[in-house]
Amino acid sequence: MVVLGGVFVEFPVIQPLTDYIWLGVHPSADDQLLRVTRVLLALRSALQSLNIFYTRLNIPADPTVPTNLARFFPHILSYPTVNGVVRFEYVIKFANESPTKAVFKAKIVGGGDYIVVKFVQTYNFAAHRLLATHSLTPQLLYPETTEYEPALNFGGLNLVVMGFVDGVTAHDAFGNNPSLPDAIFNKVEEAVAVLHENDFVFGDLRPPNIMVSGEEQALLVDFDWCAKDGIGMYPVSLNDVHQDIGWHPDVKRGGIMCKAHDVFMLEKLRRA
Repeated sequence: MVVLGGVFVEFPVIQPLTDYIWLGVHPSADDQLLRVTRVLLALRSALQSLNIFYTRLNIPADPTVPTNLARFFPHILSYPTVNGVVRFEYVIKFANESPTKAVFKAKIVGGGDYIVVKFVQTYNFAAHRLLATHSLTPQLLYPETTEYEPALNFGGLNLVVMGFVDGVTAHDAFGNNPSLPDAIFNKVEEAVAVLHENDFVFGDLRPPNIMVSGEEQALLVDFDWCAKDGIGMYPVSLNDVHQDIGWHPDVKRGGIMCKAHDVFMLEKLRRA
């Protein structure tokens, strides 16, 4: 038996809530019997709660009446800081072309500042903080200190909150295989140098992960892959099929990450 959960937002989303559970249990296998019993009890409780929720749900009969758009966003609406809990509301989802990426623009309740909220399986908070001290990436708002690590985890995804940058990616500004303007390239080169001095490999140095703000400001974003030189490994989901990316010849799925790979990708961005 496996229990799945489904919800309809812009499109149906179905995810497993349990792994496959063997029901042919020996009568004296108490641990497995208890697990099956607890799963079935939780399922019954969940169905009862959902029935109450949908029975009481107020859906406007008039199709012209705006509905509550909160259902299109995660239920997480706050994060802790050393100064207290910060509450926010979602504004829009980024990367709509990739439904698997959970990255959102949000707004602080009462403060008005915009932030970026994302949910990822892995993230290098230390590398992000390091570049933030050099103003080479947006400020990391959560987890703001190591006190909050590991970050809040929701269904296997870590919560990451950072400052919002009013700009565009280098991909949007210059194309998929650009030669960056000198001022922009110099900032990217500086960011890579800072990471390498601390034995970090960024790993995914491509135009979509470079934010451009103005004519001279460039920030690295997306530290999902970033790891220690010679230790970290590329994800097995690495896109090694799309020839336009042009990875270093030694980059492969599950392969060891090296600083030379960053240097190789950086040189492709240098203006001749």
